[in-house]
Parts: sequence; C-alpha cells; structure tokens
Amino acid sequence: MKHRNVEDWIANVSVEKYLMTPSKAKEFLDINTKNRKANNKVVSLYARDMLARMFIFNGHSICVSETGVLLDGQQRLMACEKSKEPFWTILVKELPDEVMLTIDSGKKRTFGDQLKINGHVNYNRLAASTKMLALIAKRDPKDHGWTVNELDAILDKHPNLAESVSYCIGAFHKSDNVLAAMHYVGTQTGYEQEANEFIRTWRDGQNNYEYDPIVFIRNKLINSDMRSDKYTTITRMKYIMLSWHKFRVGAEMKQASLPKHGFYMEDWDEKKCGLA
Repeated sequence: MKHRNVEDWIANVSVEKYLMTPSKAKEFLDINTKNRKANNKVVSLYARDMLARMFIFNGHSICVSETGVLLDGQQRLMACEKSKEPFWTILVKELPDEVMLTIDSGKKRTFGDQLKINGHVNYNRLAASTKMLALIAKRDPKDHGWTVNELDAILDKHPNLAESVSYCIGAFHKSDNVLAAMHYVGTQTGYEQEANEFIRTWRDGQNNYEYDPIVFIRNKLINSDMRSDKYTTITRMKYIMLSWHKFRVGAEMKQASLPKHGFYMEDWDEKKCGLA
C-alpha cells in the first residue's frame, strides 16, 4: 500500500480454503461495518444457487482486515445465512483495512461473458434470448432475475436456440432477442413453418394476407420509434407476442389492444423451459 512496505504486511496475511456455514456467515456479518448497502436481488440469486447446490467454488474470496472488519463477501455471506446452506470459499484474513478501496472495482461477469469464454458466437444475443425463453415460460415480460447457473441450465437443455438466434439477426429493430426466443419456441411446439414465416414477415414487412397482424404491429412499432414517447421495451414485447397469437390462427388485425395476460406461447411452460 502507499504508506507501508508490502513485504511487511503480506507476511501476516493468511489464506485458506474454507467451508462457510450459515452460523459462521452470521459471525462474519456481525463484523460487517464498512461495506456498502447489499443488493437484495443479488443476495436472493446467490441464495437460490446455494439451495440448488449450484453455487460453484471459483476462488472468489471472503476478505477480513487485520482489525477484524469484513472487507469483501457480504452478499455471499447473507445468501448463506438466508439459504441455510454452506459453501466453499477462500478465506483471506489480516489484510490492511485500506485495501477495501480496491475491492469490487471491476464489472461483474455476465452470462454473455461466460458464453463468450465457452466459445459461443453471438454470445450476448444468445444470453438475452435464453432469458427471453424464461420470460415466456413465466408468462411475464418483466425480468425476474436469474443466475448465470440457472440460465446456463436452460441453454444446456435448448442448445438449438443458437440456430434461432442466428436466423433472427436483423429481423427487426431492438427486437431480435424476443423474436429469436419466439421462433425457437414455435419450432419446438409444432409451428415450425409458422415460426419461419413469422420472422420473415417481421424482417421484410410483406403481407401474408389482408390485414396481416404482423405487418399491422410492425408498422405500429415503427411509428412509435419516430415519436418522443416511444413504447417501452416491455410494451414492444407484448405487441410482438400479440402479433404471434393472431398470426398463428390466421386472424386479421385492424386495431390492437394489449390483453392483460398475453405474454405466453402455447405448450411452453416452466418445466419445458427448464425452470422447474
């Protein structure tokens, strides 16, 4: 550090592989006096992974200072206490208090980052489309928050999603991810031809029949993009889903109103998705 010789303090630092139990987690949290406010959503995600025995030992450490202050690891410790499940970690003790300024300064690795490391192409699109599969299964376009492990389990069950992602690139402005997920679900639930025509129409805007719902909604979204009060992402997703429901049964559309519970696809649920 700036005001001391590194060799002097590093000799006192202890590092060990450590099985963190809920009771020990509480002890460490009791000396948590300097950490920023915890992100409850992150704590819940960690706790879900711990309950599912999917919280992987990756070398990420719990850090305690030489004065007995918790420097890093509060959210993992809170998840351990919440889930009542132990987890393996690296415990580092006797660190200078001032090293806290250097902890957690980096950006957290995303599911897209993991897919890139694993050699996937279109990794960010694939990550977003995987999450869309889960949203459709939950019948709710609002993000519920899933861990990297949960999303990885979904993609492991549906590896051909990558083909739908490639097929839907450039299909429609700011909508490729939801369209890729819908295309995949359509192909997996007996509507492969309809799913292909659905994406083709979103791409080229050509009517399949008079008052084609896809073309109607497509033009509606284009007009929205030209206004200052643009539709939100969730509203766009709902309209796109509405166009699928109408198109799948060959219905005409001359006006559009969003149903309260319309964000779903037939024969696609949490079990089939891989959430249950």
